[in-house]
Amino acid sequence: MEIYEHKDYEWYKAVQRKLTAKKTQYGKNSLSWIDEESLMEVNKLMHYYVTDIKTMVCHGCRSGVEVDVFQRLNPDAKVFGTDLYGEGYKYDRIYFREMDFDNIPEEWKKYFDVIYSNSIDHSRDPINTLMAWKSELKDSGICFVNFHWGRGVSREDCFHLDPSKYEIEIKEIAEKTEMRILYVSKPHKFAAGASCADAVLGKIWKI
Repeated sequence: MEIYEHKDYEWYKAVQRKLTAKKTQYGKNSLSWIDEESLMEVNKLMHYYVTDIKTMVCHGCRSGVEVDVFQRLNPDAKVFGTDLYGEGYKYDRIYFREMDFDNIPEEWKKYFDVIYSNSIDHSRDPINTLMAWKSELKDSGICFVNFHWGRGVSREDCFHLDPSKYEIEIKEIAEKTEMRILYVSKPHKFAAGASCADAVLGKIWKI
């Protein structure tokens, strides 16, 4: 597991906002690293674990393409999106928040049935990030995370797993956050030739 060390939090935020601004041409273009067909498969997997999804959030949603697709697939649910750079978001803003996905609003604690993100590679501290996301989950909720590797870490892509031992590292992450691994995919290709694995994490219920 590699994590890039930023000199301070304000610099981290500036780097992430600048990256999305550049890739969306300052909000002129839509941007998503996953296609609709893949999101449909993700949605099926989510419903395997949570049959009745009423609340959902996509963290690091950039232009909001994932939010829009999940909302269409789950018309009775409230599907939220978050991003540090809000100018790139293209859809209805009623459920969108421009925010750091580590800083959870109090009203979101134990609120969501499902959390989805393919942006944890932009986390400056993946354990802290997953602990924050865990606090948003209902006791029966799940967190779908897309873990990346293959391009190395940088100030933009702050966190990657080791491709030779990603299953061990996901297990270590789950143990540190006291979350339960429900599913881990085989490696597959993602954007720009990078490889990744998908994982579904749930809360551990203690007696």
